[in-house]
Amino acid sequence: MLDVPLRRQFDSHGVRIIDRCQSAALASAMELWVWTLEHLLEAEDADGRTLFRDQRQGVTFPMADALCWLLASRFQILALFATVSRHSFTRSVSKRTV
Repeated sequence: MLDVPLRRQFDSHGVRIIDRCQSAALASAMELWVWTLEHLLEAEDADGRTLFRDQRQGVTFPMADALCWLLASRFQILALFATVSRHSFTRSVSKRTV
């Protein structure tokens, strides 16, 4: 259902980030979240209703909470990569002007 290439990480400019340990671990966690969501969308309770729906806050709220933590971690990693990239760019420019 959700065909998102989570293992392929991109920075804010759309440039592919080479797999790093922290982004690979996060990608695995995001894939697990997607698998869990797909399972909850397909699984039914004893009454034949899906588990992931508006009346199931005990299911939907923890999933939303987990997604927020995962996305926060992802954006923290992307911010770190952007900072390192800017820092190395600034250092290379300052070396050329000296």
